Amino acid sequence: SSAEKDVMRKNYIEKSIVKATFQLIKAIFIVSLFVVGISRNADASIRVGQFFSIYSDSQMTPQKAQIIDYLQGVFEGVFIANKYSGDPKFCIPDELYLDHNGLYSIIYNAVTAKRPSNPEIDSAFVPMVLYIGLRDQFPCQ
Repeated sequence: SSAEKDVMRKNYIEKSIVKATFQLIKAIFIVSLFVVGISRNADASIRVGQFFSIYSDSQMTPQKAQIIDYLQGVFEGVFIANKYSGDPKFCIPDELYLDHNGLYSIIYNAVTAKRPSNPEIDSAFVPMVLYIGLRDQFPCQ
């Protein structure tokens, strides 16, 4: 009937608007992370080797504090992009909270696992290695 078609059309439009809104929010969020990252650190693209050398400092230096903030920002961006991608590649349990130590472990484990077959992994960028580590450690069922 005509009323059913109108309801179906309205539902389709509403779903399209919601999907477009999420895509816009995701794009704005990723761009804002990029801008914030650049304003905090001139070298916003940190490679794994550099990340390890700064993070492994036993003292909480200003540089280590920046790298922890960077890691949290990268994680939030990767997490949001994955969640609203429509095809998530990793699924972190709701009850699990990942602080910077947990995120460091994920990166470390990914690098350790990939290094034998890919010795250049230390020159990879932190966001990509974090994504690979999250995908490998928390696959969606």
